[in-house]
Amino acid sequence: MSNNAETPPTATGLNDAQRRAVEHRGSHLLVVAGPGSGKTRVLTQRIAHLIAGGEQASRILAVTFTNKAASEIKARLEKTIGEEAQWIWAGTFHSICAKILRYSAQDMELDKSFQILDSDDSERVLITLLREKNAELDTKTARASARAIKEQISLMKNQFQDPALKQLSSEYPDIGRRYQERLAKMNAFDFDDLLVRTAQHLHTPEGARWVQKFDHVLVDEFQDTNTVQLKILEALKGTAYVCAVGDAAQGIYSWRGADNAVMQKFTELFAPAEVITLTENYRSTPEIVQVCQSILDQDPTAPFHITLETSNASGKAVVLCEFDDDRDESDYAVSKIKTGSMPPESYAILVRTIAQTRSFEERLLNAALPYVVVGGLRFYERAEIKDALAHLKAAVFPLDINALQRAASSPRRGIGPKTLETIAQNAIELGGLLTALTSYEGAKASQVHELGAYLSAVSKAALDSPAAALKLILASGLRDAVSKAEDAEARLENLDELLAAATEFETKNQDPEVTPTLAFLEHTSLYSSADDRQQGAVQLLTIHSAKGREFPVVFLPGLEEELLPHIRSLYDTAALDEELRLFYVGASRAEKELHLTYCRQRMLFGKTHPRSASRFLAPLKELPPTTLQIVETPHRKSPWSQGHRAAPRAATSWSAPFKNPPPPVQARQSATPALSQEQLPKNALVSHTSFGDGVVLATGTDTVTVKFADRSRILSIALAPLTLR
Repeated sequence: MSNNAETPPTATGLNDAQRRAVEHRGSHLLVVAGPGSGKTRVLTQRIAHLIAGGEQASRILAVTFTNKAASEIKARLEKTIGEEAQWIWAGTFHSICAKILRYSAQDMELDKSFQILDSDDSERVLITLLREKNAELDTKTARASARAIKEQISLMKNQFQDPALKQLSSEYPDIGRRYQERLAKMNAFDFDDLLVRTAQHLHTPEGARWVQKFDHVLVDEFQDTNTVQLKILEALKGTAYVCAVGDAAQGIYSWRGADNAVMQKFTELFAPAEVITLTENYRSTPEIVQVCQSILDQDPTAPFHITLETSNASGKAVVLCEFDDDRDESDYAVSKIKTGSMPPESYAILVRTIAQTRSFEERLLNAALPYVVVGGLRFYERAEIKDALAHLKAAVFPLDINALQRAASSPRRGIGPKTLETIAQNAIELGGLLTALTSYEGAKASQVHELGAYLSAVSKAALDSPAAALKLILASGLRDAVSKAEDAEARLENLDELLAAATEFETKNQDPEVTPTLAFLEHTSLYSSADDRQQGAVQLLTIHSAKGREFPVVFLPGLEEELLPHIRSLYDTAALDEELRLFYVGASRAEKELHLTYCRQRMLFGKTHPRSASRFLAPLKELPPTTLQIVETPHRKSPWSQGHRAAPRAATSWSAPFKNPPPPVQARQSATPALSQEQLPKNALVSHTSFGDGVVLATGTDTVTVKFADRSRILSIALAPLTLR
C-alpha cells in the first residue's frame, strides 16, 4: 500500500459523492453505485487521481465486467494522462488471471504456452471422454450429458471446490477426475481453471510477488463476484487497497456461482473500509427512475437499499400494457419502433428467456425492420471462423484433438473418424498430434502424412505471426471450400475479417511472455459477446445480456407469473428476490422510454395457456398516471392458429444483424410473375422492390445471386420480387 505525501489535484465535474469516491485514500472503499450513476467515470477519474498523486500506473489493477469496458477505461485515461495509461493492468478476472498464470509459469511448473478452452471446447472434451467409456453413445445424448456435467464442474470451480473429488454422474462416476487429467495432458485450462489456479497460486509463497505487486485494486460489478474471485481479491488485499464498485440490487448471476451477499461482507473482509453511495441517476428520465424506485422498494430490507435521484428533464410516462396474447404484444413493440423517430439501434427488446424473441423476430421481419439477437452467435463462434481457428489450434497445441478432428473435415481430406480416433490415441501416448500424424502407418497413411506436413507448415508460420499462419490456412484449401457454400460471400468476408483481426491484434499486443499467435488464440477464447454492440439494428437480448448496457427505448415483455418471476423461482425466496432484481436491471436500462407489457394468454409448447400479471407489477400500479400510463387493450376476436408460430427466417442466423429482411411472400404483386432462370443470365440488370437495382452475378437451379448497392444477396428465383430493367 502506498500513500504519497503529494496531494493530487481536486477532481472536477463530479457531484459530491462521486468526488469523495474519486479522492478517497487511506483505506479500502466500497462504492454502492445505483444505475446510471456514472460509475465508469468514477473508476476512470479515481485511477487518474491516483496517478496524479504519484502512484505508479503499473501498480494499479482494474477488474472490469468485459474486456471492452477495460479498453474504454484505458482510452478515457489516455486522453487524461497520456501513454502512461497503457501500463495499467485492466481486464476481466479471466484475462487478468491468464496473464498472471503465463508470467508465473516457471514458479508453478507450467508450460506457459497453455491453451484456454472456451465453453464449446470444454464440452467437446467431455463428449470425447464419455465416448471413450461408451462408444455406442449417440451424439444427442452425449452432448446433453456433457453439457450437464460441464455446468456442474463450472459451478464447483466457481465455489472453489475440486470436481475431481466428487461423483458428478452415476453413469460416469470418475468423469470429473478424467476431465481434469485430460486437460492436464492437453496443457489446457478451461475458463474456471484460470480463476482457480490463480487463487491457489496467490496463496502460496511463490505467489507472494503478485500479492506485493499492486498498491490499488479496483473492481467493477462487485455484486457478481463468486467465491473463487473473492479468494483472489482477499489475497491481493495484503499490500493493496481494494476499491469495489457494485449494486446489490443488480446481483443477477447466482446461477453462475455469484454470491449476492458479498456486498454485505465487504466491510468485514476488507477492514477498515469506507462506504460511499452514488444515488444520482444521469441515464434515465424522472418517470423511469420513479418506476425503478418502486421496484426497489418492494424489498426494503435488501442490503444497501438506496433512494434514487435524478436532475434529468421530465419525459414520457412509462407505459404498462396488458394484451390478449403475445401476437398483440409483439405487434405493439414493432409498431412503436416502426413509427419511432430514432435509429433502429436505439430500441431494445429485453426478454427473460431467449425463446421469447421468436414472435418479435417474425414481426420485425414482416415490418422490414433490421434486427439482431444479441448474445447469440459470437464472431469467433461462426462455423467458418471456428474452422480456420481449428487448423491453427491443431498446429499450435500438441493435444487439441477436437481441433484436429475439425481441421481434418474442413475441407474433407479423406480421413475418417476411426482413423482420427487412432491418431488421437497415438497422440496421447506420444505426447503430440504432429508426431502422431507424421509417424502414422495405418490405412490412409498418405492422406494423414499430408495433413501432418500441412499442419507442421502452419506451426512454423505461427512462430512468425498469427496472420502469417492464417494466410497459409486460407490459401491451403479452406477458402476454396468456403467459396462453395450457399452464403459464400458473407463467409468469405468473415474470413477476411479474421485475418484483419489477427493483424490488428499483433500490432497492438506485445507481450514478451507469450508468442503473438498464442496471445491471439487466448484473445479469441476470452472474447465475450458482451463486448459486441451492433449498429443499425433493433437489439433483441435477454435481461442478463443487457447488464451494463443502456438504450434510449426499452421494451420489457412477458411480465407474467412463471416468466418473470420465472417458474423455477416460485418456491424459493432467494430466487424470487433475484427475479425482482432482474426486473430492476431490465427497467433501469432505459434512458428515454420504457414499455412494460404482459399477456392474458400465451402460446407455450404448442398450446394456449392463460397468464396472470407478474406480482412485481402490482405496486407499480399505485404510481400516478404522470409516471405510469396504464393502457387498456381489447380482447382479440380471432381464434388462435398455428400460422403465427412459423419460425422466423433469421432464427438460424443470429450471428449478424438481419438488416434488410425480404417482404413476406404474400406481399408480392400477383400481376408481377416470377422471372425464369433463362431470364437471369450473368450481368442481367434487375430491380428488387426492397433492395433496389442490382446486377446478376450468378444463377443456379433455384437461386440467383445479385449484387445490390449495399451487398450481394442470394435470392429465390421463384419468390424474389425481381423485375428486369
